[in-house]
Amino acid sequence: MKNKIKKFPDIHSIKEMLTISATESPDAVAYEYREAGEPKSVTFSAFRDDVRSLGAALEKRGYGRSHIAIAAANSYRWIVTYLMTLTGGGVFVPLDKELP
Repeated sequence: MKNKIKKFPDIHSIKEMLTISATESPDAVAYEYREAGEPKSVTFSAFRDDVRSLGAALEKRGYGRSHIAIAAANSYRWIVTYLMTLTGGGVFVPLDKELP
């Protein structure tokens, strides 16, 4: 995996950074992880689409700007949920099922 550092112009949000990355480098790898021991990767365009898809699904169910608690193990879906919350203007407070 190559570590590339990209300097963004005056970016004001993670949503803008994801949008720019997905537009300028749609096929570049955005995230690498392991699932069931197998290496996986997701492109910027697929990452953006997953974030948008989850946000649209929640909006369709009427959640809008209401408070939503999300408990999930550290995974790709957790990252998508985190970014969906931020891009939707929400506040993300991680829940740890191990804590009371």
